Amino acid sequence: MRGVSLLDIQQALNNIYFSKPARNGGHEYVGYTARGRALKVWTSAGFPLVEPVIIKSVAWKENK
Repeated sequence: MRGVSLLDIQQALNNIYFSKPARNGGHEYVGYTARGRALKVWTSAGFPLVEPVIIKSVAWKENK
């Protein structure tokens, strides 16, 4: 729906440049895909990432 593939999510989580706690005990990560786009990924658990990673939502980060 948002044009985000599983590969995009994996690449972003392997190239995190920013993270912060999110609501409800989750965490927000921002990382780059191989195409150079920044992707926000919200997970259900906090930092650090521990398998299995449960993705709550994703969104492309717009440049401002």
